[in-house]
Formats: sequence, C-alpha cells, structure tokens
Amino acid sequence: MSKANKKARIEWVQFYFREGMNILPARLGKKLPRVAWRKYQEQFVTKEEIDEWTEKGYYENIFVVMGRISNGTCEFDVDIENIELKDIFEDVEEAKKKFWIAESSKGRKKIYCRGETVTEKNDQIVSNEQSGVSAKGKPVFPHVEYRGNNHGSILPPSIHETGTQYKWLNPNKKGFLDSLPILNTITEYNAIVERLRKKFDYKVPERSTKEGIPVKGRKKKIRYCFQESHDCGELWSGQQGHNFRVAVLCELVNCNYTDTEIYNFFMTHDEIGETEKYNQKKTEDQLKFARKKGLHKWYCVSIQKKCEEIVDKYCKICPRYKKESDISLYVSNFDMIPGKHLEEIIVDGNEAFVLYDKETGEWEIIDEYMYGDTPVKPYKIDLEQRDAVIFPDGVDEYGS
Repeated sequence: MSKANKKARIEWVQFYFREGMNILPARLGKKLPRVAWRKYQEQFVTKEEIDEWTEKGYYENIFVVMGRISNGTCEFDVDIENIELKDIFEDVEEAKKKFWIAESSKGRKKIYCRGETVTEKNDQIVSNEQSGVSAKGKPVFPHVEYRGNNHGSILPPSIHETGTQYKWLNPNKKGFLDSLPILNTITEYNAIVERLRKKFDYKVPERSTKEGIPVKGRKKKIRYCFQESHDCGELWSGQQGHNFRVAVLCELVNCNYTDTEIYNFFMTHDEIGETEKYNQKKTEDQLKFARKKGLHKWYCVSIQKKCEEIVDKYCKICPRYKKESDISLYVSNFDMIPGKHLEEIIVDGNEAFVLYDKETGEWEIIDEYMYGDTPVKPYKIDLEQRDAVIFPDGVDEYGS
C-alpha cells in the first residue's frame, strides 16, 4: 500500500470515528475484521485502540459494526450488478442528501442511513432472474440486504476481494461526507425493495410482517433437538426457563453443534411476547456451564418435569443421541450429590474417583458412582493428557 493510500485510509478511519461509528481494521481484500469483534457489538472502540491498530498498519480495509453501537447506522446492500441510482431512488438528488451511497464491485450499491430504531437483519429478493451461483452451489437472485444490529460492513476506500475499490458516490466539497440525518430505516429499506421489485416485475406473495419487515419462515433443522426446542414457548422465562435453556444447550453440545450455531439458534428464538431479547452474555455463561458439566442426561432427570419431558423426548429422536446401551455419565468431577463430591484421579494407571463426604470428612476410592439409575464414571483420560502437567485450582484434603 502506498503512503498516499495509507494516509487516505487513516483520514477516513478518523472521520468515521468522529461520526460515532464503531470502526475496526480488516485485511486488504477481506470483509471481516482482523481482530475478534464479538465484544465490539456491545463495546465501543477507544481512541487508544485505533491509534494502536493504526501504528501496526492494521487498517488495510475498514470495517464498521452496524446498528445501535454505531449511532444507529445501518446498511442496505443492493446486490444487483450495474444497478443505476435512478432505479433505486425516485429522486436521486434528494437521496444523496439523505444517505451515504457507495459503489462496490461490478456496479453494486451500498446505501447507509441512520435511525433511532435499527433492527437486526433482513434479506429480500427483488427479481426472478438468477444472477449467479453461491459458493455452496445454490442459485443467487438479485436481492437487497438490510444489515443492522450485530452485523458489519466494509467501507470505502477499502478494497473488495475482486480488487475493486469501494468508493463514495456523493462526497461533499471537502471530499468526505455530510452527517447522516435520522430516518425511519425500516420504511426507507422497504421503499427501496418495492421500487426494485416494480422495476423487475417481481411478484411477492403476502407474508406476515413485524415492524414493516416481512418475517421469513423459520427453517426446519434436520435434527429433532432444534425443532422441539423451537416450540418451548414460555419455558424460556424465569427459573424454569433458565433450566430449560441450559438443558437445550447441554443437548446441543452433546450433538456437536458449534458455538456459532448455538448462538445463532438462541439469537433467532429469544423473544417472549416481544418483551425479552437475546442476551449474548447470558448465553455465553450458560454455554460455558453446559460445556464444563457436559451433563445433558443429568438435566433430563434433575430439572422440572416439563423440561424433563421435552429434553428426554428430543434426546431419544436426535440422530446423534448415544445408544441406549451407553447411558453412563462420564465426568471429571461431580458436585451435585447431596453432601458429597466426586473428583477424578488416576490409580494404578486407571481412571477412578475419590468420593468425599463433606459432612463427615470421610473418603473412599471408587470406580464409578450410581446417581439414581445413571452410572457416573470417570472421564476417559488419553495418554497425551496423562503426560501433561495439571495445575490444580485449589486444594482439598482427603484423609491424612
């Protein structure tokens, strides 16, 4: 990157920052930031962080976190090749005063606006004519994507992965942009979508709407555990809801879902009568607990009956559910036994437990423990783990 280009990028980073936008660095030709950005969906970047990233030369491309965290900024990504502004807006000159309008590769347009209310994300097709094929081999149609809370975008003068430079179409006389006015982002988005649909003569069946944006039907997952937990209803609320969420998390962990899949699932379904919204911190804490315990079977027999029935029901149908012949629970420690604690140790080269009675102080070494009808067995420790050095997080004395 030349010194002139580098200087221009830094000037734009500073401009966006002054406009209240959460700006992160990205690699040249890349669309995602080069720093972990989940926390920046709720935490605004500091000037010190920007100075550090600038000094390290990280701002090859410029990434913005959209939505509330960026002063209500959102993007309408018009994914139609060589689309003209007159086809998007009824009054182009008026639109240039209301929006920031950029062009990316092959004449596609990126439209930015700011509002008091910004929703999550939506994606609407505007033409029946296939425009390409996705990386997964599926047909792609011209569409307009609404990117809001918890999403991001690459800003000019960044470089697209094709080598094309993003550029602004309506800079002011100083070469930058005028501050964005406050608009109804949902209304503006729908107006652009409908205008493009008229252009392409695209007929859309009526669908239910929420806040003006058509709601997509939820996609059915092949695995039953997602489908059943989808219908949990009021079980998300209160203590029972907490227990049920952790039970679902334990089952999804047991089914080998990734953290991202789990977060996306709860992000989609965490709404109770439009009063409760998705809480990333709560989900992360509960997922840590579920992964630490790994006890989806324990929840099936321990939490409230309704939750037990649902979890037990979908556990048995899930294709990745363990065979009924193996109902043992494998743990490295277990502290849910009234007044007792299990801690795994190695005895004569084999896994075993120390069973410690907290009330009497007595202890014994056992091979397994029966918790109700479920055998609790020590977690299998492979040779690599046995060769490792394990540092305890505390000291408990068992006997003399």
